[in-house]
Amino acid sequence: MIEEQLDEARKKARDHRGKKNPHFGHIMTDASRKAISASQKARFAYYKKAADNVMTEERVREIINETVKDYLTKKANNNNNKNIDIRL
Repeated sequence: MIEEQLDEARKKARDHRGKKNPHFGHIMTDASRKAISASQKARFAYYKKAADNVMTEERVREIINETVKDYLTKKANNNNNKNIDIRL
């Protein structure tokens, strides 16, 4: 059973070296080079933008402070100014 699965996996592996490569002998045009370059530049810009928007510890503290203030304000209004017990 296991040997059959291994043989099946070996059969699926394709050899694309040299002349067996479907793109062998084709020459890349300037248009295709420009298209690849444009997509790579767009991908790089996307990753750079994503890296610039990484959360910092300072931003996390701001978000937590805003959330706690909002929670306390709502809780205080609902409890008619009773003491608020926050378990941490």
